[in-house]
Amino acid sequence: MHAVKASIRLVCIDFDGTAVDYDGEHAFIHPLMADLLNRLPERKIRWCVNSGRSVDDQRRIIRLSQARGLEHPPCALLCSEAFIFREDRGEYVSSEPWNSHAWILLRRFHERVQRAIAPRLEDWKERYTPDVRIGEGFTVFCVSTEDGGADRFSAELAAAVSGIPHMEITRNGGWVVVLPDQLGKGNVLKHFYREIRGSRESTLAIGDHLNDVSMLNGKAAKWVGCPGDAEPAVLETVRGAGGHVASVAGPEGTAEVIRRLVFENA
Repeated sequence: MHAVKASIRLVCIDFDGTAVDYDGEHAFIHPLMADLLNRLPERKIRWCVNSGRSVDDQRRIIRLSQARGLEHPPCALLCSEAFIFREDRGEYVSSEPWNSHAWILLRRFHERVQRAIAPRLEDWKERYTPDVRIGEGFTVFCVSTEDGGADRFSAELAAAVSGIPHMEITRNGGWVVVLPDQLGKGNVLKHFYREIRGSRESTLAIGDHLNDVSMLNGKAAKWVGCPGDAEPAVLETVRGAGGHVASVAGPEGTAEVIRRLVFENA
């Protein structure tokens, strides 16, 4: 355990299902998590967010969390499984040239995706009644998870875009996203810690859902963990990587992971 604590210099956490609580529609970092994050400077450890949420959503969550007691804000916001915004004197600024390159990649990639799915779109709308969000640089669906609907839709979507090289489907509950495999949470995390001269060996990553798998499989971070109620595939991934599966759910479980791997037996 002493070797673990000595080597971790960056804690990377997902938001929804992993670190935040809710006041109506407003998300904020759970008080147990905020207390632990406030203690990370004692160990000279930084932390970052790695969430599918947009940078504006993440900024709002951080501001609300600071009003509720978060004193040690993240050093970066990793957003939309693609972009990096680094903290600079209280603001989060675009990491360049990474973000510009990611945007060009996304724009070209989604032009191909949207052409490929166009013949199926009306049929999907009728059968799955999804929330469809399609625009320049993004193709996103939200489908009901009841009766395996999101699973079936994901399989049909994957088949429709299977001819596009370097394509992957990521999931978070009913949210289904098409991404180029050069991006995703794991790849964005790897690029970020190289920017700050970190490493896989010095990074702890924690998440709970399918879109977190790429940062929890041991390739992006040596130290990994998840709440006890994480998706079965996440539980399997974390155990396979030698990580810590918490005994409790949600943010309390994430707090357990941080206590175990960072603070216990100090």
